[in-house]
Amino acid sequence: AELEQVSKDSQARMKQSALKTAEEKKRSHEAMRQLKQMEARMAKMDGAVDYRESEIIKLKSVMSNMNNDIANTEDALVARMDESRYLREKKAQEVMKGALKIRKEAERSQVLIDK
Repeated sequence: AELEQVSKDSQARMKQSALKTAEEKKRSHEAMRQLKQMEARMAKMDGAVDYRESEIIKLKSVMSNMNNDIANTEDALVARMDESRYLREKKAQEVMKGALKIRKEAERSQVLIDK
């Protein structure tokens, strides 16, 4: 009878142990499943961050090109203004030379008239 009781107790402990092991396996599988989900979410987030970073790099490049275009346009405008100023001054000098010639001609004509 005592041996039977020991055997029953032993079987009960083995059953309890098997249930515990099964429960721990279940928890372990659930924890692994959650870990995999978290890893998948992290990978998605990493991908989104990488995408945003690449977009930022593209935008910085576009902005840099725009700034270069603006600087080139400003340089071109300054060059045009300088060229325009130079041409106006050159034209003004030609007009002044022409006016001086006309004045000299007029003075010569006046001298001839006066004689």
